[in-house]
Amino acid sequence: ANAVGMPTLGWEPLTISVSAAGSADPGGGPLTWEWSSNGATASGFETDIVLSEIGVQEVLLTVTDVFGSTATDSVIVLVGRDFLDTTTSIFRLETAWMSALGITRGCNPPTNDRYCPHDTVTREQMAAFLARALDLPTTGTDHFIDDDSSIFEQDINRLAAAGITKGCNPPTNDRYCPHDTVTREQMAAFLYRSNA
Repeated sequence: ANAVGMPTLGWEPLTISVSAAGSADPGGGPLTWEWSSNGATASGFETDIVLSEIGVQEVLLTVTDVFGSTATDSVIVLVGRDFLDTTTSIFRLETAWMSALGITRGCNPPTNDRYCPHDTVTREQMAAFLARALDLPTTGTDHFIDDDSSIFEQDINRLAAAGITKGCNPPTNDRYCPHDTVTREQMAAFLYRSNA
């Protein structure tokens, strides 16, 4: 079995064209092709399948010969939220990618149907993005004295525990300044420490 699908990144509902090109029976017999992913199904050598669940989706191809023997292959597809305020953005695909990977959930909880693409990013929001992107473990340590009312306190502490942030008031560094915006130089430091 050999599965091919395009596109592999988009927003829900995402229609992808799949093909079993390269799938053949060594004996030359007839085959059937079944495609499935989280309840979505399709049949055929080349067909379309609609994915409506947000996240990383595996589209499974099962090829069956006349004797009932099967072979499988799959295509990984990232399906992101189609935020109401990114439909004309040049970064629409990038926000779909962030959503599919769980890095962003939106900017207007609990609905979260908006991304707020023109807003600046606060230090607490950036902490959430990085903690989710890096899949940082939780910590029981409270690293800063000024983030207790932040909905992102756990993300901030995860970043501190990983050594990605040191605080905003050196040399004491007992504050995070969660509501301040992130400067480009601060983001450079966060990203550098993320990859150290």
